[in-house]
Amino acid sequence: MFDIPNAVAGSNHIDIAFESAANYSVRMAGAYPYPVQGGGIYFNDSNRNFVRKPQSDFGWDWGPAFVPTGIWKSIDIISFQDAYVDYIIPKTYFNDTDKSYYASITTCVYLAHNSNPTLTVDVKMECPYVKPIEGDFLADEAGDMCSTLYSAPIVPDNIEPHLWWPAGVGDGTPNLIACNITVNILDGEKQISTFSSSKKIGFRNIKIVQDPVGPSGADGLTFYFMMSTVLYGDVPIYAKGSNFIPMDAFVNRATPSFGRSILQSAVDGNQNMVRVWGGGLYQTSWFYELCDELGLMVWQEFMFADALYPRDKEFLENVHQEVVHTVRRLGNHPSIVLWSGNNENQDAGEQSDANLVDYSILYDQTVRATLWKEDSTRPYWPSRSSNGAVIDDPVRQLYIQRWGTPATQLWRHPQV
Repeated sequence: MFDIPNAVAGSNHIDIAFESAANYSVRMAGAYPYPVQGGGIYFNDSNRNFVRKPQSDFGWDWGPAFVPTGIWKSIDIISFQDAYVDYIIPKTYFNDTDKSYYASITTCVYLAHNSNPTLTVDVKMECPYVKPIEGDFLADEAGDMCSTLYSAPIVPDNIEPHLWWPAGVGDGTPNLIACNITVNILDGEKQISTFSSSKKIGFRNIKIVQDPVGPSGADGLTFYFMMSTVLYGDVPIYAKGSNFIPMDAFVNRATPSFGRSILQSAVDGNQNMVRVWGGGLYQTSWFYELCDELGLMVWQEFMFADALYPRDKEFLENVHQEVVHTVRRLGNHPSIVLWSGNNENQDAGEQSDANLVDYSILYDQTVRATLWKEDSTRPYWPSRSSNGAVIDDPVRQLYIQRWGTPATQLWRHPQV
């Protein structure tokens, strides 16, 4: 979001100039102080890893290299007084300590730089099976501010008959609960704006189970998902799914009806998970709404694939904003059961100490650290493929990655 008060007086004309993404990638790579591995499969002279666009645009083993350029999503000019609600994010989670479920509502407000320095943001969320959540917070700094309110505990007897179950698991019903959210912005006692939203949530407690295999874990660890409940016990999930690549080489041609046909065919084929592949794009909201409706779990990767990436200040700040926006936009969807750092990049990170430093700064200190602040209700998996983490504790900000095999395990401590 950009403030443009000085640009909209009188009559205005907007020109947008596009540079070739392939040429841009070469220019940025040439200006970087050292080589960073990651060219296009069919564009061998390009450096796709320097451009934040679908990496498969530069060609992949399943598709052509068109490297399309243009506007394919909406661009809006928003007029508001003092403050604007840019994100409303309802979530659910299970607390292992008191064996209760909770709902929460995170509200993010953008405060204009020339606005009243202190505004009150009043929030209310109403959902079936949940006591209304009401509260307020002060918006007193220019820029983006967020605050989270929590529900009273929801006992399992009241909510577990209405859980979001993945397709073919438990009773197989992906129950969704519609919540109505109202946000009022006040300057003292005066209401200056109001925002309303309706979003669907789902209650589920899906975990990754990693138990030692063999004597003292000599044969590694298990890896599977489990739906943990109080009333019905622990239900192991046999994950059956597909790798989901962009639906079209020109992504604006993908329609909700086409997407539904693909996802419905996955469910009809007894699948219960799709992996949104890190070489493509973050899918549009209707994709995740369909997954919610159909009971398809989503393994959601951040968009990095088969490459190393730069780690200069500008690139990392761009990635930080990308993670913030993605996690806030998608946070309410019960279908998303896991965030993953990248597609097949960890091996490159292990090839040298220099690569490891670059890898750790991007994924451990930027992607994962940003994710910790935005969403601790879902597990994070470092990469596909990866051996995971020895410790991943958002509360204590403690992360230790597991590298290598059980026989030759190397632990590194990129952030403690």
